[in-house]
Amino acid sequence: MATTKVSKKYLTSVPSEIRKIFGLEVGDELEWLPMGAEIVVKLKRKKIKKDPLLQMVGLVEADPSDVTKNHNKILYGRG
Repeated sequence: MATTKVSKKYLTSVPSEIRKIFGLEVGDELEWLPMGAEIVVKLKRKKIKKDPLLQMVGLVEADPSDVTKNHNKILYGRG
């Protein structure tokens, strides 16, 4: 479990192991939620990296049954 201290100006750091696990970058936002006697910190918004493949999603229209047939044909040799 990672811990940090609160500074005189009420600042704290995100531990490096947490930054790595969640891929946090400068500018990412964290949401602080009071939960009874605890504080829950959630990643509010994650930047979406410009992946060329993700940018192509939705460019081609396909019948969902075609996708299933091709999927089954590729994986199981049937369609």
